[in-house]
Formats: sequence, structure tokens, C-alpha cells
Amino acid sequence: MRKLVFEAGRKRFQCDVPERWEEMSSEQFLALVAVDAGTIDGNTFYSRYFGIRPEMVARLDFYLLYVLNSLVDGLPSLKNGSAGDGFRGMKRFLVPKYRLGKDFVVVSPAECLAGMSFQQLMTVDTFFTWYVQTDERRFLLQMCSCLYLKEDEDFFGLNLDERQRVWEAADGGVLRSVLLQWSFIKRWLSGAYPFLFPGGESQGTVRGGRKVVSNAWLEIFDVLVQDDLTRIDSYRHLACMDVLRILNRRLKNERMKK
Repeated sequence: MRKLVFEAGRKRFQCDVPERWEEMSSEQFLALVAVDAGTIDGNTFYSRYFGIRPEMVARLDFYLLYVLNSLVDGLPSLKNGSAGDGFRGMKRFLVPKYRLGKDFVVVSPAECLAGMSFQQLMTVDTFFTWYVQTDERRFLLQMCSCLYLKEDEDFFGLNLDERQRVWEAADGGVLRSVLLQWSFIKRWLSGAYPFLFPGGESQGTVRGGRKVVSNAWLEIFDVLVQDDLTRIDSYRHLACMDVLRILNRRLKNERMKK
């Protein structure tokens, strides 16, 4: 984190500027997503990202704006939803909660996906894959609905149709921010479990100009369960990180035998 201090006229400003994505606040991340999508103008972005009042942003000279821009340009680009190596350390959600209505707040899984079941991870990632493959908004809404839950809400009791209707009212910037955060998490998973996530969110082939991302969670679940059919339901409830660790080790051992 970098401490920025500058003067504009008689005003002196001081703010913390992130040097890595992990250091970014929710407000800064949402501002970057919005300006990248073209839903806010440059002055609004500077105000939200650097915490400068809008009327003061309008008074900044060209050089100061250039300096502020240079502080942002060092971060990996969001163009085309890219999540390169600069995101591999992203093991937490930059936006831990969204307010979808006056009294309706949903929260993300904790850092390192703590508290997330294996079934929830499989469901979220399946909808993510379907959205990447088809660009159908309903899959993005379903992904958001399964990823962000109300405080202490049980994923297995979620009414997906009802929750999807709540997310329908969210603007495109909010939906895009959720999508990007999951792609960041998958980049982190690809580093933590390389045999299970060899290519992060970018893994896949191109067909007809559209990337087709491989996703074989049913096959992976079969590898986990094997012949122990009586415990299928209990496997779904296991902590996802415990399951991923076991599966990654099995795949590694299989690879070493070849």
C-alpha cells in the first residue's frame, strides 16, 4: 500500500493507494469495474477510487490527473475479463457484501472459501462455466445467487428461483464485479491445487470464436465418492477446501504413476 499526499490549491489530500489487487478496498474495486465498463466517467472514478470530493476532482490540473492515472495503470488490466498472474494471490472476495434492497444484504464466503461446502463450490463454478460458454445472463444471475448468501444462510435451503429474481434488479457493474471476483478466486485455486485447476478460469478450448471452458464436476465428484454411494449426501456437505486438497493429492499421485 502506498501513501499518497498532494496539494490542489489550498487543499491538502492524503489517501492510501493499493499497489496490488489484494490491498484494494471494495469501493476502489467497484470503481475500477465501473469505469472499465464505461458506466461512470473519469471524474467520478477519481472521486471514488482516491476518496476525493467530486467538486475537487474538477479542479485538479492535468499533471495531477496524470499522476493519479499512473498509480492505477500499474495494476493488471480488467480488459476482456482478464485475470493474469497478478491475481494469483487473490484468496478473498474484494466485495464481502452487497446490498440488493433496503433490508436485503448478501455476503461472500470467507477468505480461502472458509465455510463453503463442496456442493456450493461445484454449483457456483458450473454456472460460471455455462455463462462463459453461452453469455446467457440467467447463468450469471444463478452464479451470483449461489455464491453470495444472506448471513448464516444454509446453501442447501436456498430457493434459487426466488434469489435469482432479487439479483435481476442488480446493475451490470455489480454482476460483472461478482464474475470477476470468482475468476480471481479460480486463479488462486489454480496455484493452490494445480492438478485440479491446471489453467485457472482460462482453461478451455476455442470453438466458433468462443472459449469453451472445461468443467467436469460430475466426474470429479464420482472420483471422490467412488463406490461409497451411501455417503453421497455427506460428501456434498464437506468443506470444499478439504475436498479439493484430497482430490488434488489423488490426481497428483495418479500423474506420478504414469
